[in-house]
Amino acid sequence: MLDIGTTNKTAYIVLGVEAKKQFEKHFFNKMGVVDIKYYTHYSNYRLTDEKWVTGLWEELGIEANYDYETIRQKYK
Repeated sequence: MLDIGTTNKTAYIVLGVEAKKQFEKHFFNKMGVVDIKYYTHYSNYRLTDEKWVTGLWEELGIEANYDYETIRQKYK
């Protein structure tokens, strides 16, 4: 992580349980990381695309100017 210029002020977004385990094992304690957001991986079959995206927005505090469907159509 230090090779790519991250610092202890860098915000990290970690997707998935296994990634969380690996991140904590290899980076968390060694770097003094402060700002970490954990969220389910996008392959989670229990969530629709809409629920995953809007849930991530909520977790990150993102207020979208459009609803999910408008954005999906724009980038289809």
